[in-house]
Amino acid sequence: MILICLIPLTIFSLLYSGHIGTDLSSYNDEYNLNKESTLEPGFVILINFANKLGLNYITFTKILAIIQILLLYKISLKLNEYDFFILFYFSNFYLNFNFNIIRNSLALLILGATYVNSLKPRYITYILAISIHFSSIFVILLELLTNLKIKSKIITILLLIIFVYLFNHMGYINSNFYLNYLGKTVFTKNFYPALLIKFTIASLIFMNGGNGLYFTIYFILVVLVHLLDPIISRFSDIVLFMYIINYLRYNCLCKYYKFIVILTFILMISSFLIPLNDFYNNDGKFWYIYNN
Repeated sequence: MILICLIPLTIFSLLYSGHIGTDLSSYNDEYNLNKESTLEPGFVILINFANKLGLNYITFTKILAIIQILLLYKISLKLNEYDFFILFYFSNFYLNFNFNIIRNSLALLILGATYVNSLKPRYITYILAISIHFSSIFVILLELLTNLKIKSKIITILLLIIFVYLFNHMGYINSNFYLNYLGKTVFTKNFYPALLIKFTIASLIFMNGGNGLYFTIYFILVVLVHLLDPIISRFSDIVLFMYIINYLRYNCLCKYYKFIVILTFILMISSFLIPLNDFYNNDGKFWYIYNN
């Protein structure tokens, strides 16, 4: 049944990987060595290896898409209510993970598969994930936090707030940094409806016995998205992903199940309307189709 659920995602990924996405032109330039690489060393090694094999950019992204689907399959095997997990992944993460932040998502899926399958030694996959995307350090710290005592968790959460604030103040977590990297502007809003839906789902899962630490950190990041910069949502999505698999690894959704599923479907509609609206109304300024 898991394979059947993943078939539509696999087909769509194979058809459109390397053709659509907000980060596409930047990755294409990196792959074709049109500019000095600013990517993590592990991902650069993958690019160089694929280039030596004579693969073009689109073929390379399709191979990455297959790897992502296989990792998603490995994660789903170990979760309760895998059908909900795949639905939520498709609604919230799929487009962004598989077509935009492909380094980040590849590293995150590696860590997720390691976590749910209790693979050892973990340090090997930790190093691999960090070499593909440095945000993996954040995920590893989250996992280590779950073993700390309550006082230590409180101190660490405060340090997290200071860390995000300082990095935002220094210019590493803001829209200008994103502009320099992708050549695109991130529009800020006073209110983010999709983020509110995500937070509502996270709250309902918390009421079902979800991990308090993950939920607290997610709440803080959602607040910081509104107070500081929308680019922080990339971190909040990482926390939400780990929060979901942490919950479904040990629990099932008992209370509010139907409401959570309905919200997830609404989130799915929102996730697909955003790129469609951008493509048709903004000349594909952020989401666009690339033909090679």
